[in-house]
Amino acid sequence: MEEKYGISHATLNRCVIKYKARQQAKLKGVGLSSDPMKPQPDQLASVEQLQKLLEQDCLRNKLLNAMLDIAQDELQLPIRKKFGRIGL
Repeated sequence: MEEKYGISHATLNRCVIKYKARQQAKLKGVGLSSDPMKPQPDQLASVEQLQKLLEQDCLRNKLLNAMLDIAQDELQLPIRKKFGRIGL
């Protein structure tokens, strides 16, 4: 190498080491070198947000069902639709 390109062995070695370090830094930045099963910080925030929304929707569903039950009892009318075949 030294004779053909005018680059010393030590210089070439340093360049290879720097290149490898840059490649490792790129991989770490993308998250490829980390554990793929470990959730990222932004994923944790979105999971927590989705869990909170799910909890709110479950409470809303319980509230609506309770309102229907109360209305059905007070009006003495079947409010909820009966599913299934209609007997002919």
